[in-house]
Amino acid sequence: MPAADDSKPQPVARPGWLAVALPHLVTAVVVTGLHLPALLGGVYFLDVYATEVHPHLVEVQRALDHGQLPWWSPGLQLGYPLAANPQVGALYPLHLALLPWMDVHQMLALSVWLHGVVGACGMVALVRRYGGGGVGAAVAGVVYSCSPFVVFYHQAIHGVVALALLPWCVVVGAALGSPRFRKGAFAGLVVILTLGFYAGHLQLMLYGAVAAALAAVSEGLGAPGSTWRDHARTLLRLGGAGALSVLLYGPQLLPAIELWSLSLRRALSPDAMLAGLATESLGLDDAVESILPRFFGGPSLRDFWYPEFLGLPVLAAAAAAWRRRPRALGFLVLLPLVVLVAVQVPGLSRVLLGIPGLSVFRAPGRVYCLLLLGVSALAGLGVDRLWERPRWSLGLLGVALALGVSIALGLLDGVAFRDPELTTAPALLATALTNRAQDGVALALAAGLLLLSGVVPVRFRCVAVAAGVVWPVLYVGARYSPTVDLVEPPPVVAFLRSAPTDRVLGVTAGNPNYLATVPGPTGWQPGRLDSGATNPDPRTFGRPEHAMYGVGPDSNVAFGLHGIHVQTSLPLKRVVTRLFGDLGVLDYPLKQDPPWDASFLEHLGVTHVVTHRHGLMPVSPRPPAVWQRDNIVAHALQRPKGRVRFYPAALTRTVAPGDSTALARREGPAPDLPLLVEAPRSKGLLTSPDDVPLPANAPDLVREAELVRVGAGAIDARITASTDGIVLVVESAYPGWLLEVDGVRQDWVVADGAFIGVPVTAGAHRIALRFDPVRAREGLWLLGAGVVGLLTVLLWPRPAQPRPLGDGGLRSQIGSG
Repeated sequence: MPAADDSKPQPVARPGWLAVALPHLVTAVVVTGLHLPALLGGVYFLDVYATEVHPHLVEVQRALDHGQLPWWSPGLQLGYPLAANPQVGALYPLHLALLPWMDVHQMLALSVWLHGVVGACGMVALVRRYGGGGVGAAVAGVVYSCSPFVVFYHQAIHGVVALALLPWCVVVGAALGSPRFRKGAFAGLVVILTLGFYAGHLQLMLYGAVAAALAAVSEGLGAPGSTWRDHARTLLRLGGAGALSVLLYGPQLLPAIELWSLSLRRALSPDAMLAGLATESLGLDDAVESILPRFFGGPSLRDFWYPEFLGLPVLAAAAAAWRRRPRALGFLVLLPLVVLVAVQVPGLSRVLLGIPGLSVFRAPGRVYCLLLLGVSALAGLGVDRLWERPRWSLGLLGVALALGVSIALGLLDGVAFRDPELTTAPALLATALTNRAQDGVALALAAGLLLLSGVVPVRFRCVAVAAGVVWPVLYVGARYSPTVDLVEPPPVVAFLRSAPTDRVLGVTAGNPNYLATVPGPTGWQPGRLDSGATNPDPRTFGRPEHAMYGVGPDSNVAFGLHGIHVQTSLPLKRVVTRLFGDLGVLDYPLKQDPPWDASFLEHLGVTHVVTHRHGLMPVSPRPPAVWQRDNIVAHALQRPKGRVRFYPAALTRTVAPGDSTALARREGPAPDLPLLVEAPRSKGLLTSPDDVPLPANAPDLVREAELVRVGAGAIDARITASTDGIVLVVESAYPGWLLEVDGVRQDWVVADGAFIGVPVTAGAHRIALRFDPVRAREGLWLLGAGVVGLLTVLLWPRPAQPRPLGDGGLRSQIGSG
């Protein structure tokens, strides 16, 4: 019997399905444990969730219930093209499928959990891609998906989706960088980028594209025999995938571009952007907080964008793999560090501001997501490396792990509780004792690892070390989670609703999204209202053509259009969101300027005010208390009657051609009728000089009015005008509105700087307004082009590969010759 030929390479046994699936399963179970409070009835509740995410998705759900998409939402602000805002994610397929079947709170909790598992499994696949084992892959998945940075994004679902897709960007990017073109990897990158775009966090998906490019280029650089042509092909594949994903995003992209062109963000000055870059830099405090969580008193609004905690055990495990790191992971760690440090240098800041990807976003510090991605993967590889370490070095590492765990659990943390002034003394003591008991367990674990390092089997010790790496991340991540109890009835803070339909009105508090400020084609002029600067320029204040919006670091004050309408938010000087124990509430520090008129809040749809039991009531007259928990009291305002709308002070004006004469003001809302009297026909913006007197009375333009129909993007009315003039319709003057008067198409004008003005003559008229999402329809052509392009790539026949010349091929050639 011939002996086996050892010179031939032996086939490598592939791991069984259990070995492949087990790390994914373990990671999914751990991630599920972190999400259980929300899955079992809790609510993700912080400022962005309360003021943007939940109200916007309720509007999306309402539109879907009527068989529509929310291209125009009359209940938000002054009327708003909600689906055009990319951060709403109104066209994200998963949410469109879930919203008709469940409550928005339930849908968001389920979506956050699903994407948490997707992100963790993506990290498992990434570590496996770079040669990691099952234990290291599971550690990386938990460290990434349960990190405070990701957990604190649970209140902003578009960020959760993007962070879940980032590891998969690296996986398919590395596959796309191989010399042989893989259609599956190409299609996968296109689909991942497209889904991330539709979810809404464009900035994080831009970083995902950067991560995919780094992985693809690194793969090509490491391939033996690769040439510059191979690298050029890789770049062409990446560019093609990016171009196709942009085409597939067309129905959302074109409306978003139009919305952005009319928004505040476009008007920000370079100096304002530089100030934002400086606050997003990586300073010494950030480096300390990567090991000492909440050392400087977080979480805070500033911490929301990137809680920096990684933990000493994670950093130690990542350091163990640094010398033998894959090239792509090294790039993922170093690139964000360079960016975060460079923004502190004035000259480099201006250079970074000139990069298109950074200049259009307000928080470049979110590039920290790439650092988290790289460090998490290296930590998983580092845990695998520890299997090769001597036993005493493993024991010493256990001491370092114990130090990291004890720090994470609050042994060296100066902040014992998040808001101790709102917590009773026994509860504060119990919290401190619990933390110290956990510290003792961690130290005992470390001591055991050190003393038994020469006795306990290596496999057990490594699993214990893996648990030591994961545990601090899980503990701190759980403390950063914005999950609170769902308390009904009534809710602690009722979202802004209009009666009697109970429909969400819109954002009237918080830190408004820059895309949510759209006063019409005239746009906002750039303005800045820094902390303490409460007096705007009297020469421009209150004039629509000089309308501004405060963008100071501690101020979100909507001003401009004084006495005409409220544009985006209540003029609160600062709205801070905190977690009071395990109860999430919005804290309105109205005590700076008390009291606030309760009727004003009622008109804006605010139904509840939440205060501390011994705190100052900022609303007058004091509303009745309807609910109390510990020291938190909810007070109910009266439900307003009629159709609640933002409304301007109606203006009438009589002018002769080329003349400017008297102006009259009529105060008060028009319940159930979105028609208010404006001025006669005029070109341009309908305003008046400051020195025009305001007489007490003036004749009304509209004698009779009947509102036939009011819906999402549809208004029908019959009016009788006493003279020629402009009928003001309380809807934002936004591109896409089509006007017909008596069945004849005509142009509308901009009234009061933000509203639709309908020119009419004396007599009876039928007015019909329809909103047509023109840009979305144009985007369907881009979507079709993207689908055709992707199918062409997938169905294009692959060129035949030359058959290697083996023994059989040589004999056949000799025989045929």
